[in-house]
Amino acid sequence: MIGRIWAIFLALLLLGGCGRGSEDFTVRIARPADRVIEVLGHAELDGRIASGFPGLKLERTRPASNEVLYTMPGNGSFPAVIHLTFEAANGGKETVVHAAVDVPPVKIALEGKAKVISEFKVERALKELIESARTKLEAGSDTAGPQKDLSQMLTAIAIVTDSKQLKLAQDMQRNPESYMGDLDSLYDGEDDDDDARNDRPAPAYGRPALGEDPNAVVRRQEYKDKERAEDASAPMDEARGEEVRGDGTSGED
Repeated sequence: MIGRIWAIFLALLLLGGCGRGSEDFTVRIARPADRVIEVLGHAELDGRIASGFPGLKLERTRPASNEVLYTMPGNGSFPAVIHLTFEAANGGKETVVHAAVDVPPVKIALEGKAKVISEFKVERALKELIESARTKLEAGSDTAGPQKDLSQMLTAIAIVTDSKQLKLAQDMQRNPESYMGDLDSLYDGEDDDDDARNDRPAPAYGRPALGEDPNAVVRRQEYKDKERAEDASAPMDEARGEEVRGDGTSGED
């Protein structure tokens, strides 16, 4: 599961830069706006992923009755934002979803190469996700899949735009066994090899019997101590971690 989460992070990265803009794309859905908002306007942090990243933030607000603003504060030059506007069309029978995406140019060193978040990739992934939701909505199918995908995408953006959370994610990717004890909610017991999964007995409910890396506790404590030291040495106007923002989401639904 950790490898799959890391794949989400990598999907948002690309050599090059990014820019800020207004509306990036639209998607027309043959369903009323209130129904579309039910699917795309109530996303939260993915609980299984966010449980491994203490302090991770996603803010959801409603600037207007037909708008939803997802903000990932991070600590970049500006917050990452996804702004969705749901315009009623065809006498209220259809909805035009207007999407505006802004992400800061967060840099990361990956395999010896300098990379930054690609706003274009975020836009493309979001458009594909909304189009998937359109297919489900118009067919009257279960929309749980697109809703989960949106939550995971927002969670990934929240992580990669926060340097401390990104460092933690990179450490997880390098040392996954060290975090299994704390991240049992991220580990679903699945394996990429279907045959291996079928041959393996189903794990008991609760913490998987993977054993504890003897260095895991020490490594996690070192990370926490380092984070506290960085917070203590940061200028007051940059100490955003002390800002009270609620429990992960805010604003009316």
